[in-house]
Amino acid sequence: MLTPSRTLGYRTYMRRERLTKLVAVLALVGSQAGCLSQIAAGSTASIVGRGSVALSRMADPEFVEAAIPGSAATLESLMITIPSNEILRLTLTRSYASFGFGFMVEHMEDALTHDDMERADHFRARGTAAFLRARTVGFEMMSIWEPDDGGVEGNRRNLERWRNYLRNFERREQGGQLFWTAYAWVNFINLNKDDPDAVADLPFVIALAERAKDLDHEFNDFAPHALLAGIMAATPPALGGRPDLAMAELEYVIQQTRGQNLMYRVILARNVAVPMQNRELFRTQLQLVLDAGDVSEDQRLSNVLAKRRARRYLAQIDDLFLPDMPAESAPAGEATAAETPASN
Repeated sequence: MLTPSRTLGYRTYMRRERLTKLVAVLALVGSQAGCLSQIAAGSTASIVGRGSVALSRMADPEFVEAAIPGSAATLESLMITIPSNEILRLTLTRSYASFGFGFMVEHMEDALTHDDMERADHFRARGTAAFLRARTVGFEMMSIWEPDDGGVEGNRRNLERWRNYLRNFERREQGGQLFWTAYAWVNFINLNKDDPDAVADLPFVIALAERAKDLDHEFNDFAPHALLAGIMAATPPALGGRPDLAMAELEYVIQQTRGQNLMYRVILARNVAVPMQNRELFRTQLQLVLDAGDVSEDQRLSNVLAKRRARRYLAQIDDLFLPDMPAESAPAGEATAAETPASN
């Protein structure tokens, strides 16, 4: 039987034991708090990534345009907690790039048709900012995957080194991130053609787009094919542009997607038919876009935006094409602009 002094010692010992266990539990909870927040953030990112298709199915561009900035801000907050989450970075890169092309470029072009240079410059600046942010998010993901020798920035010093760096990306799942990064980058260049430093990066963009295509050429409805076709068509023939090959690529993706992505026809008309000065191809493709119904639930938003562009481009046809030259007035031995072979 314990004496009072021994009983007091035993109780003190038990209190200390309980206190020690409590401190240990609290320490464990504290150490796991960061992990729990990362798990929660990762779950949210996964939900957002899977749910991003919902915006693509909407037919109200104004609603989506207003929604994207708030969604992007949420994703930016999550990225502080889980900076290496692949789904999060892919979704964020796509959000900024799509916002820039789908809305900022759209508003800029509309302003230019009305000779509103102040408004055009405003949306050009916003589009530039969106594309730059998309590129940065993409570059950071690439550097997390492949950090050796300084990651992206350390390997962008010359083209051969850049190509060697890109060969490190071997997983098909990485193709999507590379695609959206290249997509944002080339659109940034397109908005800043008066900047020699921006234009000088075009070979690096092409190499990145080619690597994305190698990894997953079917990504996002064969989008890597369309991206490279757009670049080939927009590049002057003297610098290696091939509108004939661009047309073949776009015809391929239109066939593979059963014509359900109407933006591909718009790109074919604007980026290929105009440089080729093929007025009939231009008119035919855009009319097909305008005559199409709701051909794809998953491409509904993109198709609504494609119809907007098609309508505006058709209204500009006489500004985009030289007047048709009557056959009898063409100089002997020379073809009209519309008949000139695209490969010449």
